[in-house]
Amino acid sequence: MTEKEEKKFIEECRSWLGTGWMHAVCVKGFRVDCVHYIIGVAKNMGWIPVDYEPEPYPHDWALHQTESRLVNELHKYCQLVKIENIKIGDLILYKFGKCNSHIAWYLGEGKAIHSAEDTGVEEFNMQTEMLAERTIVMRMRNKK
Repeated sequence: MTEKEEKKFIEECRSWLGTGWMHAVCVKGFRVDCVHYIIGVAKNMGWIPVDYEPEPYPHDWALHQTESRLVNELHKYCQLVKIENIKIGDLILYKFGKCNSHIAWYLGEGKAIHSAEDTGVEEFNMQTEMLAERTIVMRMRNKK
């Protein structure tokens, strides 16, 4: 991404701050879960089709399987990236339960943004140790 595109991306991500959390909902300023937050930003950036909708999923799906439905779905639009090559706009997938089941956007300078059950959309500082042990990174194919 160019510097201008990075700025637009970060502004879009932060425009969701204050949006509460609710499973399987995507209403900016009201409620959104982690998956739908990623989808909402990606649609607004023009990175995925505006009519894209994920398959329905139960709230606790990651507790009962080792294969990540999230990673499988992301392979349609993304490719794996080594953690040491992370860039602004990359996706960070965290392992909770038995598989990678939580997702955030990377904002650069060790910061990320996600929608969490207890806080809604929030920006946070990543922990390098946690990154190395419990995460994978993916990059959208159709962005630079």
